[in-house]
Amino acid sequence: MQKKILAILCSAAVIVITGFGISYFMQPAEEEVDEAEELIKTIFYTEITDEDTTLFPLNMSEYQMQESIHAMSHQKVKANQKWGKILLTQARVKRLIEITETKKNEYTYSDIYLDILYRWYEGDFSRADKDHNAIWNLQSGSIGKATGLLSPIEEKNYINGEE
Repeated sequence: MQKKILAILCSAAVIVITGFGISYFMQPAEEEVDEAEELIKTIFYTEITDEDTTLFPLNMSEYQMQESIHAMSHQKVKANQKWGKILLTQARVKRLIEITETKKNEYTYSDIYLDILYRWYEGDFSRADKDHNAIWNLQSGSIGKATGLLSPIEEKNYINGEE
């Protein structure tokens, strides 16, 4: 009886120790997280380019505005499917704010766009999954609902086309 209890306790100890070991080694190194965060920050603070003004003309339709916000949100969110990719930079967000402010009376949902864009401009992506889904709902989305936020390493992989 004591041998049986000892065997069970030893087995349990091995399982617990193995579990801790696996979870410890499966976590990304702090340097890897720091590198990912630095890449994300570097991209976010990239200056506006001529391509940005071409990509986001002042006469953008409301649908194009939704598509732009939606495609940029993909950099930040988990979803089973994503269509469209535009790197999210502060300069691009600022450009979309300028366009939305200019077309405020023409866009039906300008308040939603500005709420999202002003937060993003300040670097607040804590609600990016909810922001994605707000636009996704306006577009009557049925596939690809955001289910959470990406970790910095997942975001770096998305940026690098590895997701």
